[in-house]
Amino acid sequence: MFILRLNRNHIKTVSVKRSNLWCALPYYEKKFCKNYPRCKFSSAHKYQFENVFDLDEPMYLVFKNFDLKNHAMKMKKAHPNWTERQCKNLLYWQRTIDNIVHKRAKRFIKIKNLNRYMTVGEGFGLNIYATCRNAGLKLEHIRRGLNTVRKLALLAKPKSCIKKRTYVKHLKT
Repeated sequence: MFILRLNRNHIKTVSVKRSNLWCALPYYEKKFCKNYPRCKFSSAHKYQFENVFDLDEPMYLVFKNFDLKNHAMKMKKAHPNWTERQCKNLLYWQRTIDNIVHKRAKRFIKIKNLNRYMTVGEGFGLNIYATCRNAGLKLEHIRRGLNTVRKLALLAKPKSCIKKRTYVKHLKT
């Protein structure tokens, strides 16, 4: 399994206000991430990571590598008239990889008996690039062109005073 154990020293956050701006950045020809209008009022865009999750408990980063370059070459062979962007379109691969990560996370939670642990994909002011770098996992930057994609899920335990339904109801475990 591709799982890294994290501690509080690995976690890097920025203000929620700043991280919310990342979601509003231009995304290809769109003005912002297509999910932003739907999720901008969610808990992940209101609360700071360290105020919701217990940094004294072990945290885990579950991930799956996906060879986007190889996938794009296969798609180009199958569809010679497609552009590079069409060949790399996440509609043709992302759901499958997300499901694999989700299943790995659920299996790991069950195997390790991690009661009340939640999966966190993004939000809460979490700087996932810096957090992964601190844990020794390098992520390729989108702006430089992706060849290998790493889909991630961070497993963290909410603070005992936090009700799961109130703060992180949209997250799946």
